[in-house]
Amino acid sequence: MQYRHPQGENGRWETGFKLENRLINNDYLAEEQTAGVWQTFLNLDNAVDYEERIGGAFVQYGQEMGKWEFQAGLRSEMARIRIADREDEFTQQKDFFNLFPSASVGYELSEKTNLQASYSYRINRPSLWELYPFFEVRDINIFQTGNPQLNPSFTHGYELGLTHRREKWSITPSAYARQTTAPFQDFVTQYEQDFLRILPVNIEAETTVGLELSWRYQPIRILRLRGEFNFRYFDQTGTYEGQDLSASGGVWNTRVSANVRLPQRVRLSVRYQYRGGQRKAQFRYYGSADLSLSLSKSFWEDRFSVNVQARNILDTRIIRSEALIGDTVFEQSRRRVGARYNMTFVYRFNQTENDRMRYQKRGNR
Repeated sequence: MQYRHPQGENGRWETGFKLENRLINNDYLAEEQTAGVWQTFLNLDNAVDYEERIGGAFVQYGQEMGKWEFQAGLRSEMARIRIADREDEFTQQKDFFNLFPSASVGYELSEKTNLQASYSYRINRPSLWELYPFFEVRDINIFQTGNPQLNPSFTHGYELGLTHRREKWSITPSAYARQTTAPFQDFVTQYEQDFLRILPVNIEAETTVGLELSWRYQPIRILRLRGEFNFRYFDQTGTYEGQDLSASGGVWNTRVSANVRLPQRVRLSVRYQYRGGQRKAQFRYYGSADLSLSLSKSFWEDRFSVNVQARNILDTRIIRSEALIGDTVFEQSRRRVGARYNMTFVYRFNQTENDRMRYQKRGNR
């Protein structure tokens, strides 16, 4: 629920609240076949109930004063997270209350150029799978387990950006910094003789500084190009079970897209993105790429449209990593989704001329 109220000529108050309640029941069973008979593998037969209740409220005030624009807000949040297995072997409950301030200020340098600075304080809560207390088999020699002692991480974020607009193009360079306490990191250790164990843990802190550049260019009416480039440098510190997990290095990623309006109400979109690799204390992560296409056509004055999408068409969205644990080289290759193709049909009932104009303008921005 959200409420907005004007204040004076150029001010506004906003307030609201939100309630969330998540209940997840997870049953896990691992079996192996021995002499033609299926048997439970290493007693991995668990049933866990996860409950997450979050209540939040915020208040925010914004004001315009000539070329200046100010905004400040405060959000409060109460959270209760409870995990219990159905055999009453494990039960844990955590309660949190936090306040999250935010602020931004903008200044109009000229009719075509704006400068903005902002600050925010944010939380990153662990998911069920990061808190799950029992083993899961990722591979015949690898166990994945959550960490019930994992705590949320908190981040102070700062950003300074400039936007310059022209008739056919715009550019937005920005710089940012983040200071995070108790960030998450996967920790790999030897478990018994023939197994490795992957466990998420909190390390001490992470500092990140970065530069981002986004741009838009429309050389002709039927073609629109967009792009983003981001580079950041991170510095992590912390230990776990006496092992130093400190690491530092650079990471970059980029994304470009092109939208073309063809004759006969046909539109073509092409998007390519690449995420560079990075090194952490135990892991080396390799880069991955993704190419997607989309083709749509409208009929009957935009009342009916057909859209065909091909996502990750080269099947290159693969997360690959490796780690050296003692004398063992641990390599992972995860493909969350392969190449995907889908077709959608849309028919718009009772569409007016104004609706069609808004749809066309929205699609050509």
